[in-house]
Amino acid sequence: MQRLMMLLATSGACLGLLAVAAVAAAGANPAQRDTHSLLPTHRRQKRDWIWNQMHIDEEKNTSLPHHVGKIKSSVSRKNAKYLLKGEYVGKVFRVDAETGDVFAIERLDRENISEYHLTAVIVDKDTGENLETPSSFTIKVHDVNDNWPVFTHRLFNASVPESSAVGTSVISVTAVDADDPTVGDHASVMYQILKGKEYFAIDNSGRIITITKSLDREKQARYEIVVEARDAQGLRGDSGTATVLVTLQDINDNFPFFTQTKYTFVVPEDTRVGTSVGSLFVEDPDEPQNRMTKYSILRGDYQDAFTIETNPAHNEGIIKPMKPLDYEYIQQYSFIVEATDPTIDLRYMSPPAGNRAQVIINITDVDEPPIFQQPFYHFQLKENQKKPLIGTVLAMDPDAARHSIG
Repeated sequence: MQRLMMLLATSGACLGLLAVAAVAAAGANPAQRDTHSLLPTHRRQKRDWIWNQMHIDEEKNTSLPHHVGKIKSSVSRKNAKYLLKGEYVGKVFRVDAETGDVFAIERLDRENISEYHLTAVIVDKDTGENLETPSSFTIKVHDVNDNWPVFTHRLFNASVPESSAVGTSVISVTAVDADDPTVGDHASVMYQILKGKEYFAIDNSGRIITITKSLDREKQARYEIVVEARDAQGLRGDSGTATVLVTLQDINDNFPFFTQTKYTFVVPEDTRVGTSVGSLFVEDPDEPQNRMTKYSILRGDYQDAFTIETNPAHNEGIIKPMKPLDYEYIQQYSFIVEATDPTIDLRYMSPPAGNRAQVIINITDVDEPPIFQQPFYHFQLKENQKKPLIGTVLAMDPDAARHSIG
């Protein structure tokens, strides 16, 4: 009991000290005490812009204006007014000053402008002062598949060797779709051949290839292909077309052939060795750079008396004698000639029947001077003889006519 009484006395003393301290503090600054005890504590509320998603489809068919979205601030004062600032305000967009609803007053085309940058402002109607810090925002134009593919050129030129293997690449053409490639298949392009599909095909990348190996320049040197690029997913279903002109490049795939089966030449016997006595002509459908005719003598009498050289400028065969000609010995030469092209790949074709011809060369007589029977004469003469006979020399006319010599 004694301990309990001591604890109570101690506690009372402490409470008394606290009461004194409190009275002293109150006496020192009574106003401060009243302020803290009577006024409630306030914290400033942060104001923010409240946004809806800002986007709009391009080329909308409904009547103008088109609602885009709404700008709104947490400011709730009745005298607040919404404004827009930016290059396109009043031209493309406007805002309802009371509600903050944003409208497009022009039809939008994403391919021209894909997004617009504007600034939202809220001001006091009376003073024009900003009630909120201006905020920038973007209106994005959503793509509608409203464009058809357009080729980069209306006319393409290409070339490919004739007799090319099936699947040979000819050219790659490109059509561009202005729609947004990131949206579905809006910018996907499908190709097809409208004209020329019996010889060529086109894949989805625009690459044109051959589908036959029978492209022959000598039959048809140029082909016209009409290509269509279509946007199958488009609303309009329109397409673009282009023309491809394909020129076949010549290869050496044709043998030469004689234009006639028999050639006859008349040659004087005094024609010098190595000079031309006549020309042979052939037809070769290939272009000049691919004409490489070789002429050969196959058989006939005295075929070793002549040679045939090729004139590359005109692809003709020039006949030249290899030995002196003598009418009194041989009046006519006859032999068979052949025209070939050793550079042709025999996979393309076999030699034609018209690559051989007969050549007849008739030698004509030329009036030649007499010829002594001996190249040298030696005579012995005795002295002191009157009108002696020294000796006799003999000469003869080598011509067939055997003219007298006097």
